[in-house]
Amino acid sequence: MNPMKCGWLFIAFCFLLLPPSSLSLSQEYHTAGLSSETLAVWSKAADLFERAGAKVMEVSLPHTSYSIVCYHVLCAAEVASNMARFDGLEYGHRSSAEQSTEALIAATRREGFNDVVRGRIL
Repeated sequence: MNPMKCGWLFIAFCFLLLPPSSLSLSQEYHTAGLSSETLAVWSKAADLFERAGAKVMEVSLPHTSYSIVCYHVLCAAEVASNMARFDGLEYGHRSSAEQSTEALIAATRREGFNDVVRGRIL
Protein backbone atom coordinates (compact mmCIF):
# COMPACT_ATOMS: atom_id res chain seq x y z
CA MET A 1 0.00 0.00 0.00
CA ASN A 2 1.19 3.50 -0.79
CA PRO A 3 2.69 5.13 2.35
CA MET A 4 0.97 8.43 1.53
CA LYS A 5 -2.37 6.63 1.39
CA CYS A 6 -1.66 5.03 4.77
CA GLY A 7 -0.94 8.46 6.24
CA TRP A 8 -4.23 9.87 4.99
CA LEU A 9 -6.10 6.81 6.27
CA PHE A 10 -4.54 7.41 9.69
CA ILE A 11 -5.67 11.04 9.64
CA ALA A 12 -9.18 9.95 8.63
CA PHE A 13 -9.33 7.52 11.56
CA CYS A 14 -8.15 10.29 13.88
CA PHE A 15 -11.08 12.41 12.74
CA LEU A 16 -13.51 9.58 13.39
CA LEU A 17 -12.16 8.30 16.69
CA LEU A 18 -10.71 11.29 18.51
CA PRO A 19 -12.54 14.28 19.92
CA PRO A 20 -11.39 17.74 18.80
CA SER A 21 -8.03 18.44 20.36
CA SER A 22 -4.86 20.38 19.73
CA LEU A 23 -1.97 19.67 17.40
CA SER A 24 1.49 21.17 17.86
CA LEU A 25 3.91 21.55 14.97
CA SER A 26 7.57 22.00 15.83
CA GLN A 27 9.41 24.93 14.25
CA GLU A 28 12.64 22.92 14.32
CA TYR A 29 11.29 20.32 11.89
CA HIS A 30 11.02 22.93 9.12
CA THR A 31 14.66 22.74 8.10
CA ALA A 32 16.40 23.96 4.97
CA GLY A 33 16.68 20.37 3.69
CA LEU A 34 12.94 19.72 3.90
CA SER A 35 11.55 18.97 0.44
CA SER A 36 8.72 21.07 -0.93
CA GLU A 37 6.63 17.90 -1.31
CA THR A 38 7.05 17.04 2.37
CA LEU A 39 6.23 20.59 3.42
CA ALA A 40 3.10 20.53 1.25
CA VAL A 41 1.90 17.26 2.79
CA TRP A 42 2.70 18.57 6.29
CA SER A 43 0.70 21.74 5.65
CA LYS A 44 -2.19 19.82 4.09
CA ALA A 45 -2.40 17.52 7.11
CA ALA A 46 -2.35 20.50 9.49
CA ASP A 47 -5.13 22.16 7.46
CA LEU A 48 -7.22 18.98 7.59
CA PHE A 49 -6.88 18.78 11.36
CA GLU A 50 -7.73 22.47 11.71
CA ARG A 51 -10.84 22.09 9.54
CA ALA A 52 -11.86 19.11 11.67
CA GLY A 53 -11.84 21.31 14.77
CA ALA A 54 -8.36 20.76 16.16
CA LYS A 55 -6.41 23.73 17.44
CA VAL A 56 -3.16 23.81 15.42
CA MET A 57 -0.27 25.75 16.94
CA GLU A 58 3.43 26.12 16.30
CA VAL A 59 5.79 25.30 19.16
CA SER A 60 9.53 25.34 19.68
CA LEU A 61 11.40 22.19 20.68
CA PRO A 62 14.92 23.61 21.05
CA HIS A 63 16.50 20.31 22.08
CA THR A 64 15.44 18.45 18.93
CA SER A 65 19.05 18.33 17.77
CA TYR A 66 19.80 15.96 20.69
CA SER A 67 17.08 13.48 19.77
CA ILE A 68 19.31 11.10 17.79
CA VAL A 69 21.91 11.00 20.58
CA CYS A 70 19.18 10.37 23.17
CA TYR A 71 17.74 7.61 21.00
CA HIS A 72 21.10 5.82 20.83
CA VAL A 73 21.67 6.09 24.59
CA LEU A 74 18.17 4.79 25.37
CA CYS A 75 18.44 2.04 22.77
CA ALA A 76 21.73 0.82 24.24
CA ALA A 77 20.25 0.86 27.75
CA GLU A 78 17.20 -1.09 26.60
CA VAL A 79 19.31 -3.68 24.79
CA ALA A 80 21.52 -4.11 27.85
CA SER A 81 18.47 -4.49 30.07
CA ASN A 82 16.79 -7.03 27.79
CA MET A 83 19.93 -9.02 27.05
CA ALA A 84 21.04 -9.17 30.70
CA ARG A 85 18.64 -12.03 31.31
CA PHE A 86 20.62 -14.29 28.96
CA ASP A 87 23.07 -15.40 31.60
CA GLY A 88 22.89 -19.18 31.09
CA LEU A 89 21.61 -19.83 34.60
CA GLU A 90 18.07 -20.82 33.67
CA TYR A 91 17.62 -20.95 29.88
CA GLY A 92 19.73 -21.15 26.75
CA HIS A 93 23.40 -22.00 26.32
CA ARG A 94 25.28 -22.71 29.54
CA SER A 95 29.05 -22.82 29.75
CA SER A 96 30.76 -25.72 31.47
CA ALA A 97 33.00 -23.30 33.44
CA GLU A 98 31.33 -23.26 36.85
CA GLN A 99 34.00 -21.93 39.24
CA SER A 100 31.66 -19.18 40.41
CA THR A 101 28.40 -17.57 39.33
CA GLU A 102 30.24 -14.57 37.87
CA ALA A 103 32.66 -16.82 35.96
CA LEU A 104 29.77 -18.92 34.65
CA ILE A 105 27.86 -15.87 33.38
CA ALA A 106 31.00 -14.37 31.79
CA ALA A 107 31.95 -17.65 30.09
CA THR A 108 28.39 -18.24 28.88
CA ARG A 109 28.22 -14.79 27.29
CA ARG A 110 31.73 -15.11 25.84
CA GLU A 111 30.85 -18.44 24.20
CA GLY A 112 27.28 -17.63 23.19
CA PHE A 113 27.45 -14.05 21.93
CA ASN A 114 29.59 -12.30 19.35
CA ASP A 115 31.56 -9.11 20.05
CA VAL A 116 28.73 -6.75 19.01
CA VAL A 117 26.15 -8.37 21.29
CA ARG A 118 28.58 -8.56 24.21
CA GLY A 119 29.38 -4.88 23.70
CA ARG A 120 25.70 -4.00 23.89
CA ILE A 121 25.16 -6.01 27.06
CA LEU A 122 28.17 -4.54 28.79
